[in-house]
Amino acid sequence: LKLWDLDDGRCIRTFKGHGHASFTVAFRERMQAVAADFHKREAISGSWDKTLKLWDLDTGRCIRTFTGHSDGVNSVAADFQVRQAISSSGDKTLKL
Repeated sequence: LKLWDLDDGRCIRTFKGHGHASFTVAFRERMQAVAADFHKREAISGSWDKTLKLWDLDTGRCIRTFTGHSDGVNSVAADFQVRQAISSSGDKTLKL
């Protein structure tokens, strides 16, 4: 995962930790497969490694890893004020 500056195109930070390609990221108030709260400085990502990871945007540190899917995560959305996320997976489940 990479955090990009949209004004100058520069990579601000690289996040490492998923075992396979990470293909969904959530940015609050954006597309359905996408959630980050820039006020709380957090983002959540889903990966083919069957996990979701909560990231600290300032340090690049993985705060928490969420497990429970038996197949890769297809999408994730989050409400950072309520402190909940929902994910969908190739295992045909949604997890809250």
